[in-house]
Amino acid sequence: MKFLLVLSAAAGMLSAGDIVLQSGPYKVHYDESAFYCSAQYFYDGTEIGGRKGFYGSILSTTGPNKFIGAGHKEGGCEKLLSVTIRADGIDQKVGNRLYTGKELQLEKVSMLGNLKMTVNYTVTPEQIVIRKHYEALADQPIYSFYIYQFCWSNQNDLWMAGRPDGSTLDGRFNSDEGWFLCRKHHEPELLWFAQYNSNAGKGIIGFFGKYFKTQGSYMFWDRKIYHKFYFSARTPKPAKKGYKSPEYVMILKGFSAAKTDWQKKVKTETAALLEKYPLPLPPAVQTPELGRDLTVQGKGKGKFCCVKIPLDLMPNKNCTLSFRIAKGVNTSTKATDTQVLIGQYDRGRKKFQLIRSFATRIPRDGQFHEVADNFRTPGEIIEPFIYVYNINSDDIVRVQNVKIIRKD
Repeated sequence: MKFLLVLSAAAGMLSAGDIVLQSGPYKVHYDESAFYCSAQYFYDGTEIGGRKGFYGSILSTTGPNKFIGAGHKEGGCEKLLSVTIRADGIDQKVGNRLYTGKELQLEKVSMLGNLKMTVNYTVTPEQIVIRKHYEALADQPIYSFYIYQFCWSNQNDLWMAGRPDGSTLDGRFNSDEGWFLCRKHHEPELLWFAQYNSNAGKGIIGFFGKYFKTQGSYMFWDRKIYHKFYFSARTPKPAKKGYKSPEYVMILKGFSAAKTDWQKKVKTETAALLEKYPLPLPPAVQTPELGRDLTVQGKGKGKFCCVKIPLDLMPNKNCTLSFRIAKGVNTSTKATDTQVLIGQYDRGRKKFQLIRSFATRIPRDGQFHEVADNFRTPGEIIEPFIYVYNINSDDIVRVQNVKIIRKD
């Protein structure tokens, strides 16, 4: 038999205007005054996210202080269109109540400017899943768009984060108004984050259930009142009428662990999540966005000129790069001034790692020549690019039909 318990606010368990979903060790409060955004999180009786800041999605329209969403009204007011609640598959009357069951869902639809935002929370004894997507009903200027933000407790004193390549980083919160991740490190990609309260022995993991490459940027704000996580999506600016975003999926999973074992626990839990929500594989045959003909015009004698194209590569793979290239007769006579190469910078963007160079011996005759050579990707993929050089030149370099084929 499905189990459902509904309690009124008169029992003294709820804040005025709250909807509360509780399943297993998870309890989440939603604030009516903030358009039913989540407002407080508990795991196994420990508060892991408090009420001292705004959750929900925040759209900035034309500048850094033009916010719409949750409690922000600087750029306009969020407009609530609908709220629905289901408990164990049964539609519920929406009210200031506590809902319990094996699977609880709250879905809200609202307008952030011209963007119709749909948010679905699913709370079960295993985890919390937050799904979000939006559609532009009219052209919408976008300065920034925080899809996820969580005001995690200031009692969380330790943090970790994991990248898609399997590497991790970690640190300690100081409650000193500082920043971690993107503001302090070069973090082009992040798959998950974790915070841990060493006094309570409890923590929370946030895992991107539908991760995709270059999806956005990430921050921890190390404030005195909370240790906030932000995810700012990389989105069209502006979003044209009819644009539909990808679905963003955040998996929240609480855990209990001794201080000596908490990082091991996080790695075990995130490995299990990765099996359930695997990374998308780059295509075996990849054609970078070069169009039919890339023309790189030199900037003159003694001048540097380079065009770069992002790549989606996997570590430790054998590949073939093929393309057509024509070097103008007045390009540089130095072979490496008109080469094509694949490379990446380290995480601090201080040291360049050359993966493979191509086309250094192609004649400067203005005619197209075919190039096809093998290369192997390194063990760590950070942010690789194809670089097309035309240095110290008054002429042009043309490149066509660039293709990368993964061979294993």
